[in-house]
Amino acid sequence: MINIFKNLRRGFIQKGKFWNYLTYAFGEIFLVIVGILLALQINNYNQKKSNERRFHLILENLQREIELDISTCDYSIKEHAKRDSTIAANYFLDASLDSIKKIKGADFYPHLSYSGFKANKSIFGTLLQNQEIVPSKNIDLIFSLSAQYVNWYDYIMEVQGILKTQAYEKRKEYLDLFEIISDDVWLSFVANNPRYKSDLYNYKTLDDNFIKMVRGYRSRGIENYLKIDSILQTNSPKNFLLALEDEPFLGTYIFKEDSTSIELIRKENQLLFKENSSFYNGYDKSIALAKINDSTLFFNDELNVHFIIKLKKEDKTWSMVLPKSRERYKLEKLIDTTEVDNFSK
Repeated sequence: MINIFKNLRRGFIQKGKFWNYLTYAFGEIFLVIVGILLALQINNYNQKKSNERRFHLILENLQREIELDISTCDYSIKEHAKRDSTIAANYFLDASLDSIKKIKGADFYPHLSYSGFKANKSIFGTLLQNQEIVPSKNIDLIFSLSAQYVNWYDYIMEVQGILKTQAYEKRKEYLDLFEIISDDVWLSFVANNPRYKSDLYNYKTLDDNFIKMVRGYRSRGIENYLKIDSILQTNSPKNFLLALEDEPFLGTYIFKEDSTSIELIRKENQLLFKENSSFYNGYDKSIALAKINDSTLFFNDELNVHFIIKLKKEDKTWSMVLPKSRERYKLEKLIDTTEVDNFSK
């Protein structure tokens, strides 16, 4: 083929056909340019596919890190719930000395420790270092991930630092104190000393704020996990609801005298009085409850009024005793939600 082109050029020159030669030369240059452009196009295509594979591989690893972070969040949330229930049950509700004696180990000092949180950020760092492989249509993912790994994580670290400092300071103070006082004096101190309860309340305020930040981080993590899943098109996102024990007392309870009702539900990791339950005149938001034990719930409303809700099981039927105004009322759980109509007739 090369010899043919050489012979054509030589023939045009020998016969003085300059314009034919010039046309040929331009044609040859055009073919070379087309070849170069075609090679560049193929190279760009291959590079694009390579970048896409790298991008997807990073996203797959990032999903795994987000799963680990969500698992860490779940642990922190559950540990917080344990501390919160201990504080509510044994310190803010005028617990007896006998009930305090039943507390064991570190649970006796819920404000002298904390559940630390640390995010996995290495793959996010890798993604930032390779932003050139991120398609323009997915660039918003970078901003969304930054909100999670930078903004929310910074909030968590700030509150956690304060919580850690307070826990360590109080740990030394109280452990030194408990070494020099007798058990009887010590139990009475824990049950009745106002400063001790004040320290618990201050700790609880910080711990509540800390766990709010953890919940926020967890929510952003789930959102980003699902965004990544839509990019990878796996169409099989995981369910990140917290694993909870089966609680048979959940359901709708009816006050037979006037047919008002209240519904006790689980939403993710929270135990709630569902909004618009008629027993409390249709309040417009769900009320969170702390589970003290298998038969007692703790309710703290916006006015910081503490209520105890007792659950009882008699002949396979659950009942709920809870306050309204200055009285306590007993509501019975419906075996089937269709019974609401029967009670209302």
